[in-house]
Amino acid sequence: MESRNSRIILILYFLGYIVVFPLLLLSLIRLSPNLSDNHKFLIEAIYYISFLLIIISLAFTELKSGINLIRLKTASIFKSAVVRYFAMLVTLVILNSLIMKFNPAQPNNQVAIDELLAKNRSFVFFLAVIFAPIVEEVVFRGVIFAKLYNNHKVLAFLLSSFLFGFIHVSDSLFMGNFLDFLYIISYSALGFLLCLGYEKYQNISIPIIMHLLNNLVSILLTISFMS
Repeated sequence: MESRNSRIILILYFLGYIVVFPLLLLSLIRLSPNLSDNHKFLIEAIYYISFLLIIISLAFTELKSGINLIRLKTASIFKSAVVRYFAMLVTLVILNSLIMKFNPAQPNNQVAIDELLAKNRSFVFFLAVIFAPIVEEVVFRGVIFAKLYNNHKVLAFLLSSFLFGFIHVSDSLFMGNFLDFLYIISYSALGFLLCLGYEKYQNISIPIIMHLLNNLVSILLTISFMS
């Protein structure tokens, strides 16, 4: 991926997606207290779809390479992704079980997903199964990990994994819920395993499939429990 595109992606994600958009949405809600939930979802949907399309356009070469690799080695890619997904699942179950001895509550990130599922399942499916696997893998594996890997392999694993974990628990830290912040261990471990998936072929296809499977299974299980 071109360095210019990589820089733009990092700025859009960490400044635009993480900071600016939530502030703008919060301001809009405060200025329009009568805004219905449907209108809020519409605004968010337009934003997320637009953001996704921008990221895809900037990382088009990397994503196209992933699609080409899947076409060439379909069975191998999916087998590798599924095997790594189950390794990831076992790791998360073990780590979360240990963390829950200190903090029995679910991660705030999962609670937010559960609440959103009760309101709009289609929107959650889009965010979790399409948006997050593509956008987050482009940012954390396609840009951060890939750019550091050749010259700073250890740093590539550590930084990509830590930032991935931090993003998923940052709300807890800012709200002062330090026990929930313990889940950074699980999310960072997830990030580390996704890095290993990328390393296998130096390609983004495997971590995207792993990420997609993880989120899809999690949502399906949540819906089954809710039912």
